[in-house]
Amino acid sequence: MVNRRGDSTLSKLIWAGLVLAMLYGAATVYPAFLVKFKLGEVVQIILLEWRDHNKARAKSRLAVEMKKRDIPDYVYTEDCEFFTQQQEKHLDCWWEVDLELFGYKRTLDFSVHKYLDANENAVWVYED
Repeated sequence: MVNRRGDSTLSKLIWAGLVLAMLYGAATVYPAFLVKFKLGEVVQIILLEWRDHNKARAKSRLAVEMKKRDIPDYVYTEDCEFFTQQQEKHLDCWWEVDLELFGYKRTLDFSVHKYLDANENAVWVYED
């Protein structure tokens, strides 16, 4: 009878290496996507602030909310644009993140765009 124990150990090592590589990749990329989620919450709060008060107050609160939610320094308040279009209030934020994964540098682009409808009753997410 042939003992295949060595093959089993080798395949376990390969699988463990693959799992570790995937975890490393996920740990590198996940924080960037978490920022997008957090900024989505901030954008919604700021749109409602704009609706309830005015654009100037909403702009000043943007920095406070970003700091409160630990949005990293690579996302600036200047990366967000307030504008109206067809009686809708829009807030569009976009930014880039440079990541290094397994020795390769990659730039990821992110954006969050939400708007209040013309009746200013609901916040809508703009999807490209």
